[in-house]
Amino acid sequence: EAAIADGWVITEVHVAVGATLANIPQTKPNKKGLGGGNPIPGLFPVNVDIDPGVTETDWFCLGYNWTKGESPVIAAHAVVSQIQPGYTVSG
Repeated sequence: EAAIADGWVITEVHVAVGATLANIPQTKPNKKGLGGGNPIPGLFPVNVDIDPGVTETDWFCLGYNWTKGESPVIAAHAVVSQIQPGYTVSG
């Protein structure tokens, strides 16, 4: 479940699931081998636009079949927008 602070709404959600962290889209180290490892939500395979925005969301069908004892890695990212006067909120 994802909840959001008063005055804000979730307008996009990005999700990636993998057997290991290496399966999550992320930045590569620079030429000196430094940095990298930051998630890249725009490359996550699940991308959902939510219009109008919502104040909470809690269910996604990810299509990943893991087995007992496996510990998948799940990365989620939300884009939020501040509510403007006259905006109608769902959720």
